[in-house]
Amino acid sequence: MTNSCNSNNQYGKRFELSLYSNCTIFDLRNVIGVLTNVPAEMIKITRISTKSEIKDIENGKTLADLEFKNNEDLVVTKKNLDNIEKLPLTQMGGQLTPEAREIFEEWFNTFSKDGMMRKEDCVAFIRSCTDDNCLITDPRVTNLFRDYDNDNDGCVT
Repeated sequence: MTNSCNSNNQYGKRFELSLYSNCTIFDLRNVIGVLTNVPAEMIKITRISTKSEIKDIENGKTLADLEFKNNEDLVVTKKNLDNIEKLPLTQMGGQLTPEAREIFEEWFNTFSKDGMMRKEDCVAFIRSCTDDNCLITDPRVTNLFRDYDNDNDGCVT
């Protein structure tokens, strides 16, 4: 079974998607993100039929779970993040806040292997954040390893 979704992005363009009913909302956001050049996390999807926004908490649900109909129309816009509270990353003395440390450690653990991040792992992390064509020769990678790979083993921990 496929679901065809007609969507409008923030530029007023229309496009049609054909997706399987086992496609998750996060998959849908990623497909729309590729078409609109907007990161999936920044995409707001509103169902015209119910006039309701599909919340981020529903990202793991499938189109079938949410009872999408064939040829259902959606409105897609870029989220407004102006009202999100900004928190400091560091505390007095320059140390990371516990919240920032937890997030950075989670990212490190997601992309590193056996507690060590290699240049290829760093590239994968950057690509996931920026959606650009980062290479191991990218200055963001070479500078990180120049500054933090003290034993020159090609890994940071």
